Amino acid sequence: QWYQRRVRDSISTVMSPTWTYLLVLAASEVAASSLTSDNSYKYLDLNMQWAPGACTGDKTYCKPKDKLPRQWTIHGLWPSRNYTDYPENCAGSCTLDLSALSDSMVEDLGKLWPDFYVGKDGDEKFWKHEWCKHGTCCSDLLPGPAQYFQKSFDLAKKVDVDGALKAGGVTGNATKSYEFAALNKSLSDQLGVSTFRYWCREVQSKQLLYRVGVCVDKTFAL
Repeated sequence: QWYQRRVRDSISTVMSPTWTYLLVLAASEVAASSLTSDNSYKYLDLNMQWAPGACTGDKTYCKPKDKLPRQWTIHGLWPSRNYTDYPENCAGSCTLDLSALSDSMVEDLGKLWPDFYVGKDGDEKFWKHEWCKHGTCCSDLLPGPAQYFQKSFDLAKKVDVDGALKAGGVTGNATKSYEFAALNKSLSDQLGVSTFRYWCREVQSKQLLYRVGVCVDKTFAL
């Protein structure tokens, strides 16, 4: 059973027997894309996702709880013009051949970039989607899937969301809550970045944080 506490204009934490914490965010910013033939971009948006926030209350689409990661993992690396506008599917016809990647890279994809949802070809379909939709649009910097995935691994290690929250004192328990400013300050202080994007989903009138976006420039600096 999950235990949750609603706190107005704040971030609440919850604890379950298997997951460490859940952040509940009072306001969300939902990303949207616009279709365009313009393949230009100004920066890259690293999206980190969190299974407890994405899957709490979802018994239809998510994998069983014991099959989901407890830590923050990669969702994607998106070349972007701004927070709602980015190029996509820049290669036209696109495939992803996992046999062309090293065994160690495929293993790392499974650990660092898992799909949370059930379905045929779950992880592989997810990786193909991110590479074909977003990775092909930064081929000037990362010309192939191996480079795209490896750079995402490197950036995710630098953007250690779990470590940043813990270092900032944002830890999970069944009763304590955090103001939004505390979450933002924790990430900002630890990562040296002033602006983040937050995605939330509403479950039983509560906003659950499930993704964080961090911008990097074309030299891959935060």
